[in-house]
Amino acid sequence: MLMQLFDTANTIVLAVPQPEAVQPPGGEKMWRIIGVALWVFTGMAVLGIITGGGWMWIDHMSDRGATSGKGVKIVIGAFIGAGIMSLAATLITFAQS
Repeated sequence: MLMQLFDTANTIVLAVPQPEAVQPPGGEKMWRIIGVALWVFTGMAVLGIITGGGWMWIDHMSDRGATSGKGVKIVIGAFIGAGIMSLAATLITFAQS
């Protein structure tokens, strides 16, 4: 009895026609802005990793150790920022499709 009720409810839900997906007005501009922002943030993350590597070299040369100074904090921050940027871009892409 219960399974028959679930089958009937499922059939009713599937029988409702689904509308076609239509991109909203101005959607193409929004995609372009998101794409440009993603490339800018990617460049900033790469620049942060390069800068952090330079600071790690300076820390190493001044006998403080490469992992005890400002450089490692910059590199970790750049990696965290790149991860957040990647997650945000994935969620936005998923929400738009």
